[in-house]
Amino acid sequence: MIVVLAIHAVVALAAPLLFRAGRTVGFGVLAAVPAGSLVWLLTQYGPTHAGPGAAIRQGVPWVPQLDLALEFRMDALSWLFCLLILGVGALVLLYCTRYFHRDDPSLPAFGAQLLAFSGAMVGLVVADDLILLFVFWEITTILSYLLIGYNRNKLSARRSALQALVVTTAGGLAMLVGLIVLGTVAGTYRISALLALGPALLEHGPAIGIALVLILAGAITKSALLPFHFWLPGAMAAPTPVSAYLHAAAMVKAGIYLVALFAPVFGESPLWRWLLLIVGAGTMLLGGWAALRQTDIKLILAYGTVSQLGFLALNAGAGSRETALAGLALVLAHGLFKATLFLVVGIIDHQAGTRDVRRLSGVGAQAPLLAVVGVVGAASMAGIPFLGGFVAKESAYEAFVHAAEVDGIWGLLGLIGIVAGSVLTVAYSGRFLWGAFATKRGLEPIDFPAPSPLFLAAPVVLAVATVLYGLWPAPINAWIGPYLQAFPAHGPDPYLALWHGFTAALGLTAITLALGLTLVLLRERVERVQAALPRMRAADVVYRDVVNVLDIVAVWTTGRTQRGSLVFYLFIILSVFVVASVGAAALAGGPAGSAARGPGGTPQWLLADSPVQIAVGAGIVFGAVAATRASKRFLAVLMVSVTGYGMVVIFALQGAPDLALTQMLVETIVLVALVLALRVLPARLWRRAPSSFRVGRLILALAVGGGMVFVAATAMAARTAEPISLAFPDLAYRGGGGLNIVNVTLVDIRAWDTFGEITVLAAAATGVASLVFVHGRGRPLQRATAEQIGSVGRSTSTGSARLDVARRFADSDREPWLVAGRTLAPERRSILFEVMTRLIFHTMVLFSVFLLLNGHNAPGGGFAGGLVAGLALAVRYLAGGRYELAEATVLTAGQLLGVGLTIACVSGVLPLFFGGEVFQTAIIEMDWIVFGHVKLVTSTLFDIGVYLVVVGLVLDVLRSLGAEVDRRSEESPALAEVGHR
Repeated sequence: MIVVLAIHAVVALAAPLLFRAGRTVGFGVLAAVPAGSLVWLLTQYGPTHAGPGAAIRQGVPWVPQLDLALEFRMDALSWLFCLLILGVGALVLLYCTRYFHRDDPSLPAFGAQLLAFSGAMVGLVVADDLILLFVFWEITTILSYLLIGYNRNKLSARRSALQALVVTTAGGLAMLVGLIVLGTVAGTYRISALLALGPALLEHGPAIGIALVLILAGAITKSALLPFHFWLPGAMAAPTPVSAYLHAAAMVKAGIYLVALFAPVFGESPLWRWLLLIVGAGTMLLGGWAALRQTDIKLILAYGTVSQLGFLALNAGAGSRETALAGLALVLAHGLFKATLFLVVGIIDHQAGTRDVRRLSGVGAQAPLLAVVGVVGAASMAGIPFLGGFVAKESAYEAFVHAAEVDGIWGLLGLIGIVAGSVLTVAYSGRFLWGAFATKRGLEPIDFPAPSPLFLAAPVVLAVATVLYGLWPAPINAWIGPYLQAFPAHGPDPYLALWHGFTAALGLTAITLALGLTLVLLRERVERVQAALPRMRAADVVYRDVVNVLDIVAVWTTGRTQRGSLVFYLFIILSVFVVASVGAAALAGGPAGSAARGPGGTPQWLLADSPVQIAVGAGIVFGAVAATRASKRFLAVLMVSVTGYGMVVIFALQGAPDLALTQMLVETIVLVALVLALRVLPARLWRRAPSSFRVGRLILALAVGGGMVFVAATAMAARTAEPISLAFPDLAYRGGGGLNIVNVTLVDIRAWDTFGEITVLAAAATGVASLVFVHGRGRPLQRATAEQIGSVGRSTSTGSARLDVARRFADSDREPWLVAGRTLAPERRSILFEVMTRLIFHTMVLFSVFLLLNGHNAPGGGFAGGLVAGLALAVRYLAGGRYELAEATVLTAGQLLGVGLTIACVSGVLPLFFGGEVFQTAIIEMDWIVFGHVKLVTSTLFDIGVYLVVVGLVLDVLRSLGAEVDRRSEESPALAEVGHR
């Protein structure tokens, strides 16, 4: 199973390369993945159907201490769903080779998304962990959003995709809460363990009822059931292959799978049964009635799908062996006939250019094979004998006839609902055939070129499977049989058959067909009746109204909170901090623990460890106060830096050289970035005297400072157990192979935290660049040309003697590098700075590599080394300008960030291939003739990734706030004057 999922993921990522050979090759190779997986699936029939509870299991440990693992399990239920997902998926991808135009540039992304969706659906149905199931659930939600919005130039497609995303995501989040409640109450998140508990779970009180409702909310939204049915017809804006796959065989079946999965556990709950009865029967009737209104044959199928999904959900979740058999039989039958019909609609739309029943005429006469395929699919949907749909619907009728006898009013209402819904199914099936293939009176036959055999192949195969299903349902019995054993037995086991004899179910089928065909023959009267009846407010209109109200509230809230005032924003943020943090600390009892009190019970206060600390603290206070009193931005920045460098000294005095080194480097690079940014800001800090609300700001400032002291003291006093940090020295050396506790913690013990942090760094760099660059952020920096020598920043105001010296220095031909620095005007260059840059640049780069490699056992590491390398680039930029920065960087900032994240990710995944865990460190020791005893720690690879990400971040800042601002200043001299005002 894991290999199947991995192949889907890898081939999906490689899809852009496959499509370079052409559309047919691209989709053909993609189709081979689910086709090959289907072959593998068939070989797993024996292990998954050996008897009740038979299954194959695979797992990869993730966080054993938290009992988190990637656990997969395939039993008879998931095997059946995989059969549908992979089989229809392969045929749909093959169908795409003829559906799409050759010149569509979006095909590689579309093919990748469709294949990835197939893999995600397989992962969803074989997941044996509640959280893992949710992860795959949300992956399908995101991919469906991308697939529905394929036609990005169409507003309707974008709106429909967003609508589907919002509805299914909301349901998914509700389901997540339900899954967490279920796992917490049951004491396990393992699905197989939950199923083993069975109906006994219902004895855990009202919490299970809450979980049940929330899980059903996820299934209802995913499977487009009432009242969230409206997103599925809107999703018909997607290409027809998407509709045939997602909305017939895959995505909407996810909710049905969830219902069928938990039916053995919740099936005896009255709440579960009544909810499914109301939602299922209501959806079946509403969808069928709406389908009769449609004039687009694709929308007829869309509302028909809504109706059928209600039918499926009601049967799959009813909680008996009879209804379970009917539910899974309907799942398979529906997947076959509905995928057939959607693919037929795609051919009609592709060849005729329309799906409107008021324009289509004579299609059946011009394409008889296509018409036969369409008739088979529609007849199966209507439940005509000898087809799969008939066999499945007969089993549903049998199940609810029995339920009406045993379960009283619940079973009777269910039987009435499915019979009435099936009458409408026959009616809209006939409407579809008439609208798609009939030769209509008074309407000229539409021009319909014959579709190619390859175009017809997929629907023909599905139609043949539908016929085989109806004539020979015995294999389906064997496929479903083991799943039925999870339900209590009440008499002989039910089974699928083409002929059960003259039964009540057969009589109901005859009534259904008679009434349905009557509605088909009287379709004009039915249309008039529907037009005369008052229409209820459409659900999608209600959805749009709700979204509009949210937009209005959001605009109102934004207008009152986002004023464009940094002072206001800080006031709100800090006020919330004071209230929340101090309030939480007060509720915890304050700093009253033993760590905060002496032997006599009185609080102990320590002013400082040494007189130097007092002096440094005074300097920090001076810098903070001076920053608030500064009238110019540059002075304020310098004073803030004083506080930062003061913390460097504090860290050093406390014996934390790693922290001191990192703080010093961060403070320096931030100072450079701020000074660069100041060039495009007014020199003065305030445009007017900041006298308003001064007392309030002073009170808030004191409250934040005092509150932070209070929170820190509370946190220190709250400790009752021995700190885990006391074990870090031993963990760092024995587990991480290093003597530098800080670095080993970052790259090994807490590697997940660091990986998240460098991901945030990459996102921050992208955000900074997006604020500055409008176009072409990924392009390399522009290099200097001959015409730009000495042209950048030229001025005539410099004294003649100084200018003469500068020009003689600029004309020197002896510089081995810093050549691009000559592009600066002579009067803008610093001889001393350039000489110093030549002396220290290479040394700084080498020192950064030294810190990187030596950081495992001494102060340093990838973060500190990356900052030193970034400072080296900053020095070179300051000496030579933006062209010099271009000469100094071979790779772009984006490439460095990407390579760094990739290396860090690979270092985390690599141990899995050797039987280890994610981010597990290996210590390799060897004796070399030249180097002697060498100790290599694999976490160094992760540190290299950190190094590259930090360098990329600094380079992005230099490009954004340095080179790009320089370029704009050269193009617009007015911009350069802003910083002087």
